[in-house]
Amino acid sequence: MLVYVKVFATLREYLDPKPEIGIKMEMEMDEGGVISDLIDMLDLPRDEVKIIFRNNSHANVEDKVEQDDVIAFFPAVGGG
Repeated sequence: MLVYVKVFATLREYLDPKPEIGIKMEMEMDEGGVISDLIDMLDLPRDEVKIIFRNNSHANVEDKVEQDDVIAFFPAVGGG
């Protein structure tokens, strides 16, 4: 099935080639897959993925992924 993935901030450094900021990447994955499968497919360090959104709502690594979902990964965010 086809899903879309966005990777933000320092997590983009793990991708080759590095996508432009905010650009959705198309990815094929097996039916019944979960978000952690996408993290592994992208070779992102699990301990650095701190915030996940699925279709603009907060998500967890165990959540199932459906056709045409948009998944976004963020590292820890700080500010002041």
